[in-house]
Amino acid sequence: MSISSGSAVLLTNRPKMDEGKKTCSWKLQREFRENEGLATLGLLQSILNDASTENCSIDFEIVEWADPQPLLFLGLVLANSNLTQRQINIDLGFTDKASTAEHRIFLTD
Repeated sequence: MSISSGSAVLLTNRPKMDEGKKTCSWKLQREFRENEGLATLGLLQSILNDASTENCSIDFEIVEWADPQPLLFLGLVLANSNLTQRQINIDLGFTDKASTAEHRIFLTD
């Protein structure tokens, strides 16, 4: 499985590799939309398939909306990576009951 890097999409928030710690980290923005999300997953896939990557941390803490397709592909990229479940950390944050974000609750409740 290979996902295109989507060079036509402006990527403002991408997974980053910390070479010293051999860790990939990705802090998603408020919305995880189809175009940017799918384009960025190609980069994540490349990082995770690099033999030097030992851990991956993905932060959904401030995400209020995620399109279903990039979530599905994220799961596939993680499942097909060289990392085990213990090497992957996904932070879903918490539900802010005072928030007016209509869709955020699907991530944690």
